[in-house]
Amino acid sequence: LEEIRLKNQTTFESLRNLITAETHRKFFVFNNEFFKATSKHCAQYNIEVLFISNSFKMLQSAKERNVKGSTIFDFIQTYCGDYPDLIDYLGFEENNQMDLESEDANKKPIYEPHLNQTDLLNSIRTGEIFQGKVSISRNNYEDGRAFIPKYGIEIKLKGLNNLNRSLNGDVVGIKLLPETEWVEVQEAVFEDEEDVTGAGTENANQVEVVEENEMMKKLVEKIVKQNLTPAGKVVGIIKRIQRNFCGNLKPINEIMDVEDNSKREFIPADARFPPILISVKNPKLIETKKIVVKFDSWPASSKFPRGHFVRVIGEIGDLDTEAKVILLEHNVEIRNFSKQVYDCLPPEGEKWKIPEKEYQYRKDLRSYNICSIDPPDCKDIDDALHSRVLPNGNIEIGVHIADVGRRTDMLPKLLTETLCSLKSNVERLAFSVTWEMTKDAKVVKVDYFKSIINSKASLTYAQAQARLDDSEDHSELTESIRGLYRIGKILRQRRIQSGALTLASTQVKFSFDDETHNPTDVSFYDMLETNYLVEEFMLLANIAVAEKILYHFPSSSVLRRHTTPKPKQIKEFAQLLEKLGHGLDYSTSKNLADSLDKIQRKDEPFFNKLVRILTTRCMNEATYISTADFDYPEFHHYGLAAQVYTHFTSPIRRYADVLVHRLLAAAIDLESLPKNMCNKQRLTRLCDKMNLRNRNARNASRASSDYNTYLFFRGRTVIEPGLISSIQTNGVTVVIPKYGLEGFISFSPEEEKINAKQFVATVGDSGPKIVSEIVLKGRTQRIFDRIWVQVSVELEHFHKKIKVEY
Repeated sequence: LEEIRLKNQTTFESLRNLITAETHRKFFVFNNEFFKATSKHCAQYNIEVLFISNSFKMLQSAKERNVKGSTIFDFIQTYCGDYPDLIDYLGFEENNQMDLESEDANKKPIYEPHLNQTDLLNSIRTGEIFQGKVSISRNNYEDGRAFIPKYGIEIKLKGLNNLNRSLNGDVVGIKLLPETEWVEVQEAVFEDEEDVTGAGTENANQVEVVEENEMMKKLVEKIVKQNLTPAGKVVGIIKRIQRNFCGNLKPINEIMDVEDNSKREFIPADARFPPILISVKNPKLIETKKIVVKFDSWPASSKFPRGHFVRVIGEIGDLDTEAKVILLEHNVEIRNFSKQVYDCLPPEGEKWKIPEKEYQYRKDLRSYNICSIDPPDCKDIDDALHSRVLPNGNIEIGVHIADVGRRTDMLPKLLTETLCSLKSNVERLAFSVTWEMTKDAKVVKVDYFKSIINSKASLTYAQAQARLDDSEDHSELTESIRGLYRIGKILRQRRIQSGALTLASTQVKFSFDDETHNPTDVSFYDMLETNYLVEEFMLLANIAVAEKILYHFPSSSVLRRHTTPKPKQIKEFAQLLEKLGHGLDYSTSKNLADSLDKIQRKDEPFFNKLVRILTTRCMNEATYISTADFDYPEFHHYGLAAQVYTHFTSPIRRYADVLVHRLLAAAIDLESLPKNMCNKQRLTRLCDKMNLRNRNARNASRASSDYNTYLFFRGRTVIEPGLISSIQTNGVTVVIPKYGLEGFISFSPEEEKINAKQFVATVGDSGPKIVSEIVLKGRTQRIFDRIWVQVSVELEHFHKKIKVEY
């Protein structure tokens, strides 16, 4: 196993888990497989020992000790009669021969060789090359870039030769190309990218530059000063992304050479990755299937990487299969809960009753007019609210959150949809925060306590809005909601005046057919006043809890941090808006909020929302942090203009909230803080893992939205107005307001030739020119112009695409 661990840590861990978890298979691991007593002991019981390795040296060592040896490929070949499909799991035969896993020395290389790890790391330390994380375009796997955290610059990686066998997500070493090949004009592009800047644990492993190259230092200063995008080439892989790929085989009718049908191109579902060559003995069995393939290697002699078949997911086009693909592609856990988890649940199931001891120390709020306000069909109700007038004339506001911290870290449906869900007309355990406020929303007192509630209604946003709007409804529950609304309006206005941003996204909602489950409509979310009401009090509770836990646990709290915008992107966006006559002051969140309010077009109501969408894409993502890793000023949440912030209000759906519940329970002396939360290193690792999981879930949600949009437009064509949201050298991106979708319009060869003149400029001290005007179908169009487009769907390079034509 040591040989496997040294070559691939992920494979080693998978094998170790297989051995330790599946005990019925009777696997055994010896600390030293070459220990002579091991072989002698087996011989005594007539047990044949077979040593499996792909290393010539290791097999020779076994032979010298009279131990029979074999390569993995030869070993599997002996079982092909009984299990003919086994061979497909290995990939290329040459990949499984001794010491030939990476390169085929007999073939002419297509790509430049990578630097060995020693030379690569030394070159980074001396400042000769840069370390960065590769990010590939969604529209073209041959078009990439890398963000260099140390210098805050971005390097363009154009073409497969310059990407030099690197994949999206790889941490690489990059050498700059001559300045004549640099990008001298900025495309007006503000994409919603996944983790473009490489935020995450990778940045913590940056190789330290100990001796900066003077010439390189001056070059970086020039890049930063003139806002240039230099071009570069990957010269080595520091850390290869470890993942499996979902997708399907390239159809046989698309293959030019069909003589060797077993060597096939696998098309990853994620268009940012190139085709992967795999060897399949019986390709007909998986022609119509979505399958999983594992990356093996990318020899310099092969145009595309090599991999091997892992398993079948399901039939192409099946809704359940496509849903699994989205989850697997974004590393979202879809395993069933284990027996150990189910053993933690109350044996009474849905008949479980609150134990009598809970009534003894919890505050009884069962008589209060508490209600929940959620989207339609919400089953896992995290939060509920109330307001009431106190005898002294002040207002009491209450936020009540499902108390799951006393249960289990894993949350099966019995908990999320029944026992912990704050459904109406049943008694439930809650963790409550209440405020005594004056009528102008000034806080007099804050209390934190465990409670028992009995929600009087589970309302949708629309139902709660109807109560607000019904002037004849003066019921106690409706008056409670009106009290919340009045205070919420004051709090929201106060937050905005303090500099909180009102941003936007292209997130949409779908309506589905009850029988086919296919989408029947797609549109932007309509926000009601009750949406803002709930949002305001969730923010209020999260801030109040953040202040409380930070006061008691200044070095072991979990907070939500949001830093200032990405400097390069927000600067370019401000320059673009300035060309169009709009100012964007981003020196503070307050100035940015004021600027966004002023950017309007009387004849285009969607224009302001589009500007907010693109501003959002210039933002850094908010992340979970351990307070042990940062100083107090760095806790700030830029978007909310809050000095401290955390997540407390959704413990059913977010693990961070469970941790915060434990912190708050300890802060009010109900429970002691678990020892593992006092371990600063472990808390940091937990925050890193939560950030990764949160990013994966967000990306999976977007992929699900894209797939449902594809299903909605499949078989139909519509003509709708859209706004140009970005300009690139090969086309423009258009946002269609009615459907909240984006599509790309490629330039024709003639248009590309005409518009190429726009993308030629001389770089001066003021920096590169940002292109905001192009020619489309003989007409001059500017960014943010409204144009009429035809929307449909198509398969482009075997990927589902929204097709937009002008």
